[in-house]
Amino acid sequence: MLKPTGALAKRIREAQSLSKPELAVKMLKQALAKGIPASYLLIDSWFSSPKLFKNILGLKLHVIGRLKDTKTLYRYDNQRLRLSKLYEVIKDSLVKDPELGCLLNSVPVLCGNGVEGTIVFVKGYKEPELDSTQGRKKTPEPKWVAFFSTDPKLSGREVVKKYILRWSIEVFFKEAKQRLGLGKEQSRSFAAQIFSVTQSFVRYSMLAYLLEQEPSQSTIGDMFHQIEQESGTVSFFERLWDYFCLFLRRCLDTLAQFFNLGPEFRDYIGAICSAANAFEPLKGCET
Repeated sequence: MLKPTGALAKRIREAQSLSKPELAVKMLKQALAKGIPASYLLIDSWFSSPKLFKNILGLKLHVIGRLKDTKTLYRYDNQRLRLSKLYEVIKDSLVKDPELGCLLNSVPVLCGNGVEGTIVFVKGYKEPELDSTQGRKKTPEPKWVAFFSTDPKLSGREVVKKYILRWSIEVFFKEAKQRLGLGKEQSRSFAAQIFSVTQSFVRYSMLAYLLEQEPSQSTIGDMFHQIEQESGTVSFFERLWDYFCLFLRRCLDTLAQFFNLGPEFRDYIGAICSAANAFEPLKGCET
């Protein structure tokens, strides 16, 4: 197998030498350099860490991210507490938000590396369902969740509402993986993997653009499901019609062995076929 050279080889070496958070910061720098405007970076709990928060603030961006209970300590009221211990301290002060329908409370904290922020604790928060398949075992919702924000001007409600906007990214990845080949590339080549991911993104972008040209307000997910259902219906009727035609031919071949089939009988069979072709779900079937 030929090894990549030039600029591609340089990019591969850089990607292999950096961690995922470091790659994320590098990609953000590239996006900002291209003139893509942004005020906030929304991240999930996998990427959330005081180190990344500090790097993002250095790019003149605020961060809103979901937190997970790790060994990271946050300074609050002259105490250094991990996330679960901090929740135990403030859980009795949670107040129900009438708009979100959840109990929440905002707590100002200081990270060990000097990053100041607000942790918003929420009880009753539920993620939207990506897969609503009947009979599928549902993942139990946590009793409480926590979000970190570096913007002191945002209320707890605004932090949660902005984080929910990130859910459209999860929908994109689900649709792209299930229907557009994302992550299905079998080559071990780094260049092939990058090309495959890029192609999946381009397919999704084209579908999103075409959807915007339609007057319908249905989501991309609805469009995919409609196409999938229509394709499945057509395939079913085609298979059913093929089976019916094969069964009819076998019957005719068997009768021909014992009888001399005259024109009248063949006209009768022709009438049956014409009636079947006129049946609406089977119209247009090439068979």
